[in-house]
Amino acid sequence: MDEIYFRIPGKPIAKKTHRTKVFLKNKGGRIDVQRQTYFPQSKEASDVRKHLKDQYNSEPLDTALFVRFVFHMPIPSTWNKTQKAMALDGRLMPIGKPDVSNLAKFYEDCMNGIVYSDDSRIVWVSPLKKYDDESYTEIFITPFSLECYARFQRMAA
Repeated sequence: MDEIYFRIPGKPIAKKTHRTKVFLKNKGGRIDVQRQTYFPQSKEASDVRKHLKDQYNSEPLDTALFVRFVFHMPIPSTWNKTQKAMALDGRLMPIGKPDVSNLAKFYEDCMNGIVYSDDSRIVWVSPLKKYDDESYTEIFITPFSLECYARFQRMAA
C-alpha cells in the first residue's frame, strides 16, 4: 500500500467532549430528569467526512497504521510583519490552544469506517501544528513498519 494523503480545507478542528443536556419535567408533582447526550461538532464532523469520502473510495483499512497529521494554523491577524515571517519559517510555533492531541483525535474519529475500520488500528501518531497563510489539515497514512519506527528511535536518541 502506498501512502494515503488527505487535504482537508479550513481551520483545523479540535475534538470537544460530548455534552449532556438535562431536562427537568414536572410530572404530577414529581420532577422527572431526562438526560440527552449530544456531540457538539456533528456538523463539522459531517463536513470533514464528506471531504474524506471525496478523496478516498477504497475499502477501509484493517491493518496497523502510522498516521501523520500536519495542522496548518492561521497566523494571528494582530501580528506584525516580522512575527508573521517568523511564524511562516518555523521560528514561532502555535503553542496555544487547541492542543495537537485533541486536533488529531477529531480527525481520527472522522476517518472511522471510511479510511480504516476503527481508529484502534492506529499504532503510531505524529501530529504537528504550524502556522501557514492558509488554514488546512494534511493527513498522511501508511502501514506501520517496525523498521521505520526503529529508525525513528535511533534518530531521536
